[in-house]
Amino acid sequence: MRASHASLALEFLLRVHFASARTAPRASRREPALLLKRWREELERVYAGAPTRALSRALADSARRFNIPRELFEEIINGVEMDLSRKRYQSWEELRPYCYRVASALGLICIEIFGYRNLSAKLYAENLGLALQLTNILRDVREDAERGRIYLPLEDLARFSVSENEILDGVYSPNFIRLMDFEARRARELYALAQSELAAEDRATLLTAEAMRLIYAALLGRIIKSNYRVLDRRHSLSAPHKLYLVGRAWAVGRLGALRG
Repeated sequence: MRASHASLALEFLLRVHFASARTAPRASRREPALLLKRWREELERVYAGAPTRALSRALADSARRFNIPRELFEEIINGVEMDLSRKRYQSWEELRPYCYRVASALGLICIEIFGYRNLSAKLYAENLGLALQLTNILRDVREDAERGRIYLPLEDLARFSVSENEILDGVYSPNFIRLMDFEARRARELYALAQSELAAEDRATLLTAEAMRLIYAALLGRIIKSNYRVLDRRHSLSAPHKLYLVGRAWAVGRLGALRG
């Protein structure tokens, strides 16, 4: 039951993302700002108790039942809206709010649904979201460049002597490897930080999040192992590997519950 409520939050995120210029097919990119404006208006109706869509009616039930803060859904819309106006980020300090909005906010919604006892779960969700989104950015350097977007912080490009044109043209070089290694270390630190913030008593209820952590950390490991060959391929994990990691998360969570 709780999983179905979490899936509604995910569907909301996907619907809002579909409205953005970054993710929607060209034929569907009609006035994305207007589509986001409509989602804002619908969110207003959700929290006023008068939703007009099937998805938002179900979302209203979840928001009420689990006391989900409205600002978390607003942050998701804010993050997607950033893609309409920004194609570059000067620093990690500028990129971090984007990652928080499109990833951490969803995690914070989900922990309200699945439940937690220790407030450290909020820090866990926030840092895990940052790590997941940064991993997505590292995996999707080529796809984003094809859309004229560079999510890697420009000050990091300058630090490792990588030009914007090199990213856009897909130039694989020793400097690019050093740049990617720097960003991967940041992502690994965020995964480790998130893991340290998950209290033992919350492992059983946050199994889904832990499975995501293991899957995306393994994906990051694959990117690193390839020596950051992300410009000529898109890395992914096989279904059996993902199932193994889900099972591992379940086993660790159950063990933690038994110990608790």
